[in-house]
Amino acid sequence: MSVQGTWCDDMIIQAVADQYHLKIFIIETEEGFDPFTIIQAVSSPAMTDIYLGHLGEYHYVSTTRCLSSTNILQSKQNCVQSFQNIENSINNRNNTVNISSSGEKRLSSVYGTPTKQMYQAQYM
Repeated sequence: MSVQGTWCDDMIIQAVADQYHLKIFIIETEEGFDPFTIIQAVSSPAMTDIYLGHLGEYHYVSTTRCLSSTNILQSKQNCVQSFQNIENSINNRNNTVNISSSGEKRLSSVYGTPTKQMYQAQYM
């Protein structure tokens, strides 16, 4: 998952939880979603808890424990900045516009199929 362009969905998260005997807490950033989701191993006598952030339906991030309200505010600002950087990166890479001979606009990317549009088509 740390490799750029690698995606996962709820089935992969469940498989990871099962394989490594984890209880995974996913903290959501999108309005309209539950504030967090819990995915846990189907059958495991002892589970380790881990916490992930989920930014704008596109990116999972690691989390760290906040020890003070100052840390919470700084973490929130870092999260917002990180999400904006991800969105800018996706948009800059995927929104090169070419004009075809018929004048229609189409998206292209130096990486082939535009990653953001491909993800949206497959998972949304």
